[in-house]
Amino acid sequence: MKLNEAAQVNTVNNEYVTLINANGNLLKINKADLAEVIRDNISVATTDKNGLYGKSYVVKAFATSSTDTKLIKLFSCKKSGFSGKISLLFRRSESGVISEFSVYSNTYHTLERISDIEIYRHAGNHSNIAFYRDEEYVYAYMPSNYYYLYCKLEFLFVGKLILEVAEVDISTLTKIPLIE
Repeated sequence: MKLNEAAQVNTVNNEYVTLINANGNLLKINKADLAEVIRDNISVATTDKNGLYGKSYVVKAFATSSTDTKLIKLFSCKKSGFSGKISLLFRRSESGVISEFSVYSNTYHTLERISDIEIYRHAGNHSNIAFYRDEEYVYAYMPSNYYYLYCKLEFLFVGKLILEVAEVDISTLTKIPLIE
């Protein structure tokens, strides 16, 4: 059968996609494997070229059922660390007010300085929610009466989000003031 004689379809269910390799041999691949091959070979979108968004643009969530307070490591503030904007939503439980913050960070590439960081409170009662930094990282303090933290990367120049519990003595950190 010639390729122009094959039935044209608009969806791929359990069928395979037919390929021809460099030697002219016919190959077949299922749609899940084909999607993975395409994903692996298309680069991440940048300001200079089209591509796929990186996985860092997906909302990341941190949830706890514990009544312990948590110190969440957000990103690096060292030279060539994180430059961009993230939105953070803190939620107590299924009811109650959601507290919303925007965090802007601009890292230095040529100077040995920590990032310029601005944190804006937009909504909610931020009772005891605080932000800290040391010479390496920026942290969010999640009080025991909050159970959920949602983090959305709004834009990224360089760096990555970390979003993990940190075992750091909070008394050794510098508090970052909020901008109302």
